[in-house]
Amino acid sequence: MKKLSIFFAFILSVGFANAQQTANPELVSLVQKAFDYYPRFRELEAAAQSATIKVDMARGQQLPVVTSQASFQYVWPVAEVSFGSPGQEQTLRFQPHDNYNIGLSTTGLIFDFGKTKAQIQKAIAEAEVSKGTLEAQRHAIAYQVAQVYYGLVFLKKSVETQDDLLKSLQANQDLVSTKNRLGDALELDLLNAQVALANAQNRRTDLLSSIEKQQSLLAMLTGEEAFSPSGKTFDFQSVGTASNLSANLELAIAQAKIGVAQKEIDLNRKYLRPTLNYNGGLGFRNAYQPNIQEMRFNWGAGVGINYPLYVGGRDRQQLSLSELNLNAAKAAAEGMSASLRSEAAQAQSDAKASRAKLANSEAVIQQAKTALRLAEVRFQNGVGPNTDVLTAHSNLEQAQLQTLQYEYQLCLAVLAVERLVGGRFW
Repeated sequence: MKKLSIFFAFILSVGFANAQQTANPELVSLVQKAFDYYPRFRELEAAAQSATIKVDMARGQQLPVVTSQASFQYVWPVAEVSFGSPGQEQTLRFQPHDNYNIGLSTTGLIFDFGKTKAQIQKAIAEAEVSKGTLEAQRHAIAYQVAQVYYGLVFLKKSVETQDDLLKSLQANQDLVSTKNRLGDALELDLLNAQVALANAQNRRTDLLSSIEKQQSLLAMLTGEEAFSPSGKTFDFQSVGTASNLSANLELAIAQAKIGVAQKEIDLNRKYLRPTLNYNGGLGFRNAYQPNIQEMRFNWGAGVGINYPLYVGGRDRQQLSLSELNLNAAKAAAEGMSASLRSEAAQAQSDAKASRAKLANSEAVIQQAKTALRLAEVRFQNGVGPNTDVLTAHSNLEQAQLQTLQYEYQLCLAVLAVERLVGGRFW
């Protein structure tokens, strides 16, 4: 009866063991807000509560049903017989005209050869699937919030990088403008500097627009309007192995659905089994001889058996349908397992590639900074064109943004692996 509960508890405990990352408190706070705010959770919580009630309803079939009744019936004519000598005849009524009946009755199950037990087990399995679905949705939303959060961190750092570039390009434009007035720079140099500055400003505008979109998505999940992360680092950088997917909640639910389908088959195999019931009652009623008007106490008890002999083949059809459901559940679990393995392999490959790129990115940034410094010195001394300066600025910006992109991609890859292995950071 408790196998699925123990199974999901095991899944969660393995998930804790697999969690190798510790997120910052700000992200954890956002995840908790999502748990409290996101409407989908309330829907799933209601479904889980409904499934629990169905378990209680199934168990209730083992309990007796007690009813009370009170009735009045006026009867005309009634059975009677007359006897005695003529003129002195007496009439004996066997039933009064006014009939009263007040009492309690009960019926209950004695034995049904496992049908009710099978119904209870199936209801429990379905309730555990509902609870697991709720937990899996929480798990998925937590990682979605993390992705949005680190997306905002990436965009915020990108804006800061862009702001540094704008300052450099503005200073370059001012220098070119001064040199142009002095006749040391061409009008073309000034136009190129202005175009480079305008393009950088447009890229900053695009970044701010992306931030607003991410903030809107985060508000939908958590209710937090116009959120701006205070964190400036990507906490998820160390990726573990994704070879063990046994703690994946989606896979656990798929396996649990197989169990539900198997219990449905067990239930339908008991479809035509007999049911042994008891019944009884007590109360007060009239119509008893010799005083048919007197209300008298009465009681009764008995047993009965119900044995369906023919149901038009519905038993075989229901069993066939259940077997099809079982095969479908097994196929869904196999497909999900293959899909998860593929996702895990891709995520680990992405993490490996991002880490390899990061190993060279710092050297590229230093080279770009050196190239920019040399280009600026050459231009200031009049031995190099300003186009070299603009090109060096573009190369440095690209190197810095690519480094941020690699860090962000590595963070997303690690998050993907943690999600697939059932890790919990909240």
